[in-house]
Amino acid sequence: MTVCKYVMQICLFCALIASLSVVSPALQSPPSGEAKVEVIVERVSRIADNEAHFWLKVVNGTASSVFIEASPEIIGENPLDRQLDGLWLQKWSAEKGWYTVAPCPDLAPSGVLELTPKAAIAQERVLTNPIEAPCKERNIEFKGRFRFSVLYFVRKKDARTNERNYFSSNQPAPRSAESVPFEIPATDK
Repeated sequence: MTVCKYVMQICLFCALIASLSVVSPALQSPPSGEAKVEVIVERVSRIADNEAHFWLKVVNGTASSVFIEASPEIIGENPLDRQLDGLWLQKWSAEKGWYTVAPCPDLAPSGVLELTPKAAIAQERVLTNPIEAPCKERNIEFKGRFRFSVLYFVRKKDARTNERNYFSSNQPAPRSAESVPFEIPATDK
């Protein structure tokens, strides 16, 4: 009887471990070394004391499509030539940690873009000080560490639900990918 009890405890323990390892895919991060979505900052240029330009790309290194909040207007000839709404410039603060400075986090997204496997989308961003949009925080100091972060969804349905319920607490949880932190250089002259 004691052996049966011992075997039953082992089986229950294994079942518990197996159930704990099953996590919702929306909350999982890809294991280190696995294909993932990446944000790559290719160039940062300081144009003036109050203006910086950024050239970057978002790469889908996964085996399936991902969905990113994006403007519905096509900027060029390619359907991927769209401004990503879900691409955020963040700044590091000892008090706040990483926080979003542009675009304004208080503006809802306007559409969804499907980024197919192995595809990349190039983006050019301009940061002016003060920020021209009606943001809560408009004056951004160009000193310190910055990074770009993109929020994406693995299901189009979740991206559309997030778009509709942007200011609600009842939203699907997005995944995120961050660039390597960088500094904005001194003015190019």
